[in-house]
Amino acid sequence: MKTKTIFLSLLSLIYIGCSSDDSSVPSQDIHGSLFVTVKDPDGKPVKDAKIDIGDLSGITGEDGTYFFTQATLTGDDVLLVEKAGYFKGSRRFTTKESHTQFLRVTLLPQEEIGNFSSTQSATIPIDSKSELTFPDHAVTRADGSAYNGNVHVLANPIYANDPLLSEKMPGALTGLDQSGAKVALGSLGMLAIELQADNGEELKIAPGKTVEIQFAISNQQAGQAPSTIPLWYFDEAKGYWVQEGQATRQGNAYVAQLPHFSFWNWDEVFTLIDWQGSFTYTDGRPAQNTKICVTILSLSTQRCGYTDADGRLSAPFPANEALELTVENDCGNIVLTKAVGPFTDNVKMDPVVLAGFNEHDYANISGIALQCDGSPLTSGYVRVNTGLNNFIFPIQDAEGHYEGGYVYCVGDVVTLQVYDLVNALVSLPHSISFDRALEAGSLKACEQVDEYLRYKITGFSREYIYFLMNMNRSNITKVNSLDSIGVKGKFGFTFDGTTTGQYQGYTLSGNQINLPNGQVGYVLNMAVNVTEYGGVGQYIRGNFTGRINVGGNGSGGSGDSDFSGSFSVKNK
Repeated sequence: MKTKTIFLSLLSLIYIGCSSDDSSVPSQDIHGSLFVTVKDPDGKPVKDAKIDIGDLSGITGEDGTYFFTQATLTGDDVLLVEKAGYFKGSRRFTTKESHTQFLRVTLLPQEEIGNFSSTQSATIPIDSKSELTFPDHAVTRADGSAYNGNVHVLANPIYANDPLLSEKMPGALTGLDQSGAKVALGSLGMLAIELQADNGEELKIAPGKTVEIQFAISNQQAGQAPSTIPLWYFDEAKGYWVQEGQATRQGNAYVAQLPHFSFWNWDEVFTLIDWQGSFTYTDGRPAQNTKICVTILSLSTQRCGYTDADGRLSAPFPANEALELTVENDCGNIVLTKAVGPFTDNVKMDPVVLAGFNEHDYANISGIALQCDGSPLTSGYVRVNTGLNNFIFPIQDAEGHYEGGYVYCVGDVVTLQVYDLVNALVSLPHSISFDRALEAGSLKACEQVDEYLRYKITGFSREYIYFLMNMNRSNITKVNSLDSIGVKGKFGFTFDGTTTGQYQGYTLSGNQINLPNGQVGYVLNMAVNVTEYGGVGQYIRGNFTGRINVGGNGSGGSGDSDFSGSFSVKNK
């Protein structure tokens, strides 16, 4: 079976430290990979969610995952996730080195909690514990013009004792205070909220109006919640929580006036430090994609993240607080609980050995990854799926050997896939009977992705390959890439037809494509040969040729050059 969810890259989340360290400034131009998993609050995979990070984009497959195999990161990046019917998700994450990172995002459904007439006041329960109170004439259209009609309130709460808080919330628990300084946050609850008209048009709170919120304090924080607490809204453009106003405690709830809607958060403020760490099993192998949680004991508020493929984590954390660190495996077992902190400065913990790890949860795997011609694969990954989680093992030597340790809890099989990064090929998913010490044998990567756009420029050795295609048609056909492999920018074109045949091609994005040396080339002309034009659900395939001006500094030489390529996209 061929798959759309083929080439991806990775993320990193939390490092934890004990020794003083001054490496708080993120590294630049970090080349790594990102494995992103998107689910709903019930733990079901979210298919067709669009993921953006920098110039790269992708769409999740049936299992709710996407793997960016090559990505250039800044060290402090924001990943965005969206799908119709859900509140937008995002994750701000820190990367220290070029490793495969694992990131999980739980998308919150835009559930209607109530509706009312825009001319009337109304109290709308969020659930059995919290509510919103709207004054009359409190809503306008998004452009500020008057609106008279039904107002539909879409909301989803995140209480502070929610074990998925770190996956549901946008960004990270990092904010910009009223002076603009970056601070660490300790959450006592969050709310995602939007207003819509009957036709789905976005509405907003009218100028000069506010909406009162009463939001329940979790039982575990009732004895620690302060009498007043700063309010924060999430700024999607900045990727940070921004301080605006405050909430006052009344009984076991916080009450506040909200002047606009987005994600809202009520948080205590802490000094920000950089926290790093690494985790290994007793045999020295990295504990990758392992859940690490840290609780601020003074607030009973927790944040969690997942180790990268080398068992490492990195994230901003609060200073001067006593903390409790816990490590949980996929089997739901807490394998380590440890008191850490308080820390007064950036810290880097000594490696933590998970000696309490249940040996019956732990497994080893090894094997040989091959190119399609049977020669050893030297640039790529092997993905191991256990049914509960994914693990990534890089090729280790010139013979295509890979090996590693992982957690296995349920079932009788594991599924393996080999990714050949050089030739942009992947193996079919290969299921193999599980064993605690599994020798998987040899596996070839021979399958091409079902949707792609690829081209070469004369004089350049490299071939450009794009995956995760988008397609539109009316009287013309538009083919556009959402994702590029190791390439900044996107490439696409149109042609005036909806059948097989020869066409003039018109490139998108101002006729620009990116050159391997980082420069921009300009397409002078392009001919498209459509060899297959299937109906809806089938494929449109073909090839193209043309001329491109690479400029005097292009590594392919001065003047114009020929280029050629091929494409395959599903007719949607």
